[in-house]
Amino acid sequence: MLVVLAITVILMLILFIPLSRSIDLTQRGRARVDGMDSIRNAMRRVTVDLSNAMEVYEPRDIPLWGYSAWNTPANPRKPDTANLASEAYLVNNGLIAFRLPKHRYYCTRFSHSVTPVEISGANGVAPGAAYDYVALASCPRHTGAPLEFRPLSPLEPEDRITAYFVGLKDPSPRIGNRPAYRNLLLFGATGDPVLDRNDVNTYTLYRVEFNPNDPNFGNWNRPDFFYDTTAAPNGQPFWQNWYSVARSIINSETADVVRWRQVGGKLIPQSLCTFGPSPVVDEIAQPDRSSGSFLTGTALPDFVPPQEYVLPNGHWLGVQNDRGMVIPDALVMADTATAGIQRGPHIQVFDKFRVRQFDSVQPATRNRIVSYDSLTGRVNFAINRSDNASDAYSATLDATDPSEPFVDLKNDVATFTATLGGASSVAPTSFGAAYNDARFRPTIRIVAGSESVQLAGPNGEEPMRRAGWVIDSARPDLNRDFVEKPLAPYEYTVDYQTGVLKFGPQDPDGQNWANYRVLIRYKFQTNAPDDVVRVSYTTKDFATATLGVVQYTRKLREALPFEVTERVQIRNVRR
Repeated sequence: MLVVLAITVILMLILFIPLSRSIDLTQRGRARVDGMDSIRNAMRRVTVDLSNAMEVYEPRDIPLWGYSAWNTPANPRKPDTANLASEAYLVNNGLIAFRLPKHRYYCTRFSHSVTPVEISGANGVAPGAAYDYVALASCPRHTGAPLEFRPLSPLEPEDRITAYFVGLKDPSPRIGNRPAYRNLLLFGATGDPVLDRNDVNTYTLYRVEFNPNDPNFGNWNRPDFFYDTTAAPNGQPFWQNWYSVARSIINSETADVVRWRQVGGKLIPQSLCTFGPSPVVDEIAQPDRSSGSFLTGTALPDFVPPQEYVLPNGHWLGVQNDRGMVIPDALVMADTATAGIQRGPHIQVFDKFRVRQFDSVQPATRNRIVSYDSLTGRVNFAINRSDNASDAYSATLDATDPSEPFVDLKNDVATFTATLGGASSVAPTSFGAAYNDARFRPTIRIVAGSESVQLAGPNGEEPMRRAGWVIDSARPDLNRDFVEKPLAPYEYTVDYQTGVLKFGPQDPDGQNWANYRVLIRYKFQTNAPDDVVRVSYTTKDFATATLGVVQYTRKLREALPFEVTERVQIRNVRR
């Protein structure tokens, strides 16, 4: 019997080892499936919301809570309970917020929208309740008729803000007046009765909807809004208000959305879920030759340089510009593919020989006058220029330097003026040699039709009317010579190649031109028809979402990481 028992024990041990390993493998495989399913389902929900958003806010930083002291020689590492304090670390882009379009119930059987009046006060709904907060099973006008939830047309942004962010499963204070991360599977027991409570307080990914005008969520702009212990107007701490409306979209029973990296003698939490605008590198802008871009109102011919180059994705981040000024020298970024473009676009212009004529990160390489519209995604060569001849521009302009074909923008004023002094025409030289050298180089043109001319005399400032123009002496079909009879009072003709304006012989009152001043404002265009414009920028029209989880196996305490990144096109963002 003893021999049989010994043999049986040996056989059981032989069988138990592979059986135990198979159980471990099964548990690990189940954890992998759970982790991947959790992250894919979360990404699906994030992408659907983001793609339908109408207004997207800048991604924001959030605090992640760790510990001030660690018992690093221990294995596994544990917080040092003798010197324990909860410590916050600010991480980048852990929160993204946006507004979705308003929706309305639509009765598909009888083809009509359900009105707020039909919902308010019906079926136990409080009067004045938010329209899309109410869940309807069927049409209130036609009982039993099915409903669909459709966006309003035209689209309108919701009053509520939707946000995704990384936060603790339990944001309540644990150590002092601060929350605390707790993961028995990762750090084991610490010996501290508060930390060793039988729970797992890891990080999860939340989705929340709230009204920014509700004072109970009035701490929205604070990074620690989710952990704020200050009393809200309803008497509850702010963190309780947020916790009541926040919904976890990841199965976080045995999962986490942070990983811990060692920095010095501490373990620092790092978020696996981040959000941000998406970078676009070296995109070639397309010239805008659409109808209405030229003086004649027709599409631009190939030999005429367009005034603007268009990129498909507006809402550039960084220094905002509405094409009212050229790129400032302060917008200097690292000259690499992606570094620094968060501060503004990296714009380069190449001529037909692929020689770089303009580079926004190199102020010395600026042989073009370029501005941009950060809202619509346009690079503009036609910019408003308005100078006063009485200003001392020569002090800021080196007329011999081809890299500086424009004056210092800090000195710009409303208009530039010249005293006619009895002359019947005004040439660029009337505004000084520096102006002539700076404005009418071979690479600089006046944008046809962009001028604004006013006559300032005894009766104040009065607008003048263009009677004729010259655009290109080699293309007479593009020109309109001034009328054969003498120009009428307040009429002028303009040569866009030379900048010369010609006027009638006298003013309506019969007085001499010497008593008048002419006020002129141009737009200048510096590009050639065959220029190539390359732009690197970061845009809100595309959002990059990176979601990750660390799935733990209970028995072996293994940490299995899963991470997914997706670029989302935001279709309805308003421009």
